[in-house]
Amino acid sequence: YPSSLILPALDAVRGRSLNIFVQFAELFAHALHIVDKIRKLCEKNKIQLLLYTSASPVNHNYKRYNAVLKYAGKYGIPYIDFNQKLKELGIDWKNDTLDKGDHLNLSGAHKITDYMTMYLQEHYMLPDHRGDEKFTSWDTMASQYTTETGY
Repeated sequence: YPSSLILPALDAVRGRSLNIFVQFAELFAHALHIVDKIRKLCEKNKIQLLLYTSASPVNHNYKRYNAVLKYAGKYGIPYIDFNQKLKELGIDWKNDTLDKGDHLNLSGAHKITDYMTMYLQEHYMLPDHRGDEKFTSWDTMASQYTTETGY
């Protein structure tokens, strides 16, 4: 799939007229094919799949949102689009990103993480491995992260 990303850009630079939406649709169809393989693997192994889209006004569009929403609905898969929850999360693009809305910074990432933590605790029965001797490396990394970031 990389050529479907690179070639349209090169052709556009050279001034050739391209139907970029067709290229995007082909790439998106490929991505959905991969998601479908993951969905089937999860079903086979009795794993609940959760789809989400990270907050990014630079990359968000309703065509993709509606396609993922339709796919999730078709298979009964929970779907969270954080672009639809910006106010609820308190995302402030002046303070929660370093690149004008393409990627979240540490502050923005924590807002998403706090929401996901709550969501996962409410909807899934995930074991808490803090203090479990098999997961001491997790405890060590969490402590180090808290020390380095203040979170």
